[in-house]
Amino acid sequence: MRVRMVIAPLAATATMLVAAGSAIADSAAISVTAANGASDPVAYIARVFTLTGNATAGESLYMKHRPAGGAPCAPTAFSDPGRLSTGFYGVPVTGSYTVQRAWTWDAPGAWTFCIWLAPSETSIATPITQTISFRTPAGQIAASVSPAAPRAGQRATVTVAGASEAPRRIWVKWRPAAGGPCAPTYDLDGGQSLIDGWDADGTFGATRYLTQTIPGQYVVCSWLAGSSFDPLPVAGPTAATFAVVAVKPVVLSTAAVSCKTRKAIARVRATRKSVCVRFVFSKAPSPYARLTITFVTPGGKRYKTVTSTWPNRPRRTLISAPLARRAYAHRRGLWHATLRTQGKRIKTMSFEVE
Repeated sequence: MRVRMVIAPLAATATMLVAAGSAIADSAAISVTAANGASDPVAYIARVFTLTGNATAGESLYMKHRPAGGAPCAPTAFSDPGRLSTGFYGVPVTGSYTVQRAWTWDAPGAWTFCIWLAPSETSIATPITQTISFRTPAGQIAASVSPAAPRAGQRATVTVAGASEAPRRIWVKWRPAAGGPCAPTYDLDGGQSLIDGWDADGTFGATRYLTQTIPGQYVVCSWLAGSSFDPLPVAGPTAATFAVVAVKPVVLSTAAVSCKTRKAIARVRATRKSVCVRFVFSKAPSPYARLTITFVTPGGKRYKTVTSTWPNRPRRTLISAPLARRAYAHRRGLWHATLRTQGKRIKTMSFEVE
């Protein structure tokens, strides 16, 4: 855990207010206050740390800190495994003293402060122990997608909004919802980046755009945190799910065609080796959409269904796999070919076999 000093020392005083001959009992107590003097230990926001107490002449103040719950404070400041509390280590004090510094604490949770009043950092002294819990600053983050159900290939607007009590950063990714819940941190999530660490302090809002050509369920994951790997985000992860819906194709024209030349056939003779059918779209299917063409005999029986996947590239025409001569040589009359996408009927065309 790293603690950084954000402003210059406010004060450092050591005064002796004890009458001659009276004994001074070594003591120390630390407080964390906001600018208005109210007690408010909080992470990521500058606070005034004030250490007060009494000290015997010739002593110095030594303080270290570490996460609460470990071993007791050591008998000397030098041997304790905690980190030096900058501005509170090696400060000469005598009598009634007050030492102040402005710090920004960089991790929420409970922290133990070990304080020694001794002639040197290697001198054995009874440590004074105090534990302070630093709260997580308030924060909210949420994302919304508009339109709520964009069509495949349609650009959607992602709006991220919220508020942060402390200076933090915005992190946002999106991906298929089938990938599971949002990960605890931005780095651990497998989605595509939308926002990678934009500054946030107070009320904030951000807008990004995404386009998905494949229909399905998707999720936008958002974090309000200090870094992309921050295990303790101020807010998040939050999830906003949305559906990308398939485009319903619109057929402009149909025709029976030569499977070899792709040219329209005015008359389909029973002696032809094969025949194909063609659908021309004015509005093409969604990329990767599953398309089926079912051939139905003049007697109304389903003869064959062929399947294809619409490519992810500009295209307007679908031509079926061949219907071989053996299918219609002895079934002359009006054949039908029904086009479906994702199982839904789009268009039925007919051709006469003579």
